[in-house]
Amino acid sequence: FSKAQSDYLIADSYYNLQNYAKARALYEEFQKNYPSSALLRTAAYSVGWTYLKSNDFQHAAAIFGELASGKDDIAYNALYRKGQAVRLAGDTKQALDIFGQVVASRPGGDYADNALYESGMIFFEQKNYDNAIAIFEQIAVKYPLGDVAGDASRMLGESHLAQKEFGKALDAFRSVRSAISADDGVKGEAAFQEGWSLYKMQKYSNAAVAFASFLKQYPQHPKATEALFWSGESYFQSEQFAEAERTYAQFAKQGSGHPKLEDGQYGLAWSYFKQGKYRQAAVTFEQVLADNRSTRFTFDAQLRLGDSYYYLKDYPKAASAYRAAIQSFGSKTGIDYAYYQLAQSDYKSD
Repeated sequence: FSKAQSDYLIADSYYNLQNYAKARALYEEFQKNYPSSALLRTAAYSVGWTYLKSNDFQHAAAIFGELASGKDDIAYNALYRKGQAVRLAGDTKQALDIFGQVVASRPGGDYADNALYESGMIFFEQKNYDNAIAIFEQIAVKYPLGDVAGDASRMLGESHLAQKEFGKALDAFRSVRSAISADDGVKGEAAFQEGWSLYKMQKYSNAAVAFASFLKQYPQHPKATEALFWSGESYFQSEQFAEAERTYAQFAKQGSGHPKLEDGQYGLAWSYFKQGKYRQAAVTFEQVLADNRSTRFTFDAQLRLGDSYYYLKDYPKAASAYRAAIQSFGSKTGIDYAYYQLAQSDYKSD
């Protein structure tokens, strides 16, 4: 290596160690010491990267902007990186303009699909879903083998979900399976959303299958516990109550602290109830009532607790449950049922 190459590699080493301030100082020293080096623009580009990595987006944009005025590969790359820096600095209008220049300058360039993806994400974050959909679809058609094809298909699905176009969302999420560039994180997220899309389409049996498949393929995914809950919901809605019981019970064990824990307990109680397992139902409805997390299920859980004891022919406990419902919810719509059942329970207790 020449002295210039050696000095440049030392700067690179500090960059790779994430010591960006030291790397920047060495890159800038390199520029001063070797003004005629073939690595001069590369060093300047690296300076821009040190600012970008340090979240100093304004300086990064300025450096990349200076380099973008050329015609070489570094100019093209710098134009894209300037767009990223500007976007991260919050100027989405200018970022869209720059990303448009990247695509127009080299439609088949290395960053054309990435620039489109960044534009699509800007529109998605602005809740301009029609524009986001148009861009993500463009990536799927023009750059099916690009490194953001899988991400674009997933975001196409998310955009359709946001528009409540669940069938189109499902198709988009399913297309992620065959995306060569999609990593397990992207594929896992899309697999979860397949189940969610089917659930929103009220195709509950299919949703249950999709969530079960997700859990088998991605047991360590961050949404695995949430998938257990929606799997239980899907089984319950499709009247597969034994499977719902199994899944809700597993969710209750794994979901400590989860926002849906109360919902899962309530679903488990109902799953027991639907199977005629009234003893287990009574115990679980009591757990729902004892959990003061919220009052969303209190009225119905109190009635179903009474029903569970009623079907067990434990009429005094049934009467107590109905009476508690009347005391707490005397003016609520549907309370007539509690009065009727209380009378029946008292009658059968005699």
